[in-house]
Amino acid sequence: MMKQRLHYVDNLKGFLILLVVLGHCIQNTDADFDHNIVFRYIYSFHMPLFMCVSGFVSYKPDIKWQTVQKRFRQLIIPFLAWAAVSCCVHLDPTLFLAKVIHPDSGLWFLWALFFIVLLMWLCNWVAACLKVKIEYVVCVFSLLMMGIMVALKFKLFGFQFIAWYFPFYAIGFFGRKYQYLWEKRGRVDSLWLSTLFLCMAYWWMRKDPPLFMPPSSHVVYNYVYKFMVAGVAIAAFIPLFKYYANKPLLIITKWGGDDFGHLCYPSDNCHPAYVVVQYYPLAIALLAVCMLLVGDGFGYKLFVLSAD
Repeated sequence: MMKQRLHYVDNLKGFLILLVVLGHCIQNTDADFDHNIVFRYIYSFHMPLFMCVSGFVSYKPDIKWQTVQKRFRQLIIPFLAWAAVSCCVHLDPTLFLAKVIHPDSGLWFLWALFFIVLLMWLCNWVAACLKVKIEYVVCVFSLLMMGIMVALKFKLFGFQFIAWYFPFYAIGFFGRKYQYLWEKRGRVDSLWLSTLFLCMAYWWMRKDPPLFMPPSSHVVYNYVYKFMVAGVAIAAFIPLFKYYANKPLLIITKWGGDDFGHLCYPSDNCHPAYVVVQYYPLAIALLAVCMLLVGDGFGYKLFVLSAD
């Protein structure tokens, strides 16, 4: 029996995929992208929300070891395969180990997501052994890893990504478990939360403290504010899409409907050639918008200077 798809979740994933593309276009065309307002808005919430949605769609009352094995095949094998390809392309075998030690130089999100799933399984196992709620164990693990990340600045093996995004994955995981609670909120709540996010994200900075704080402020304030901004975005956008985008929206729904498994192991109808043929009009339009948004970057040179 085929499960009924949640259109608002597919639409949200498709929207986030577009934001990822737009954000990377800005990064590669604007030398001062950290001060680009569009870039700052995108990066203030898109990956935390991605991880939250991953937790939301992955929720099961009991996390089996088979789930971890499945995620290993879907996430780690493609990560390692891409690292091997990089070694061949650059003719440098040391790149393989370098990408494992520093996954941020590769497909770090695959690496981080697998270990987040592994941590959720571990939390479930610990909770079962201690006969306590898994929510308590997840909170302890989150605080412990956050403390290590901030105090020790430990960044080997992608630990900073795992520690930072684990709580957001857990928010989505438990958000699905307690869906009946947040669904009671009305449409007005999602709108005012969206407004609050737009205000808070204006001050957000990727590496520095918020713009309203002195540059010498402690790094903890930066992490706290970033977590608050992402949390407000999550609380705003998931209900917003549920109330206003809970129906098929053509290519956005189709794009967001493909899970990580299909992205990592393309089937006949998800072959890269098929994707290029089907989505190239959207890719061209999106690229044009990205370049125009950059202003004084590549888009300006291409569309303005070429007209002279």
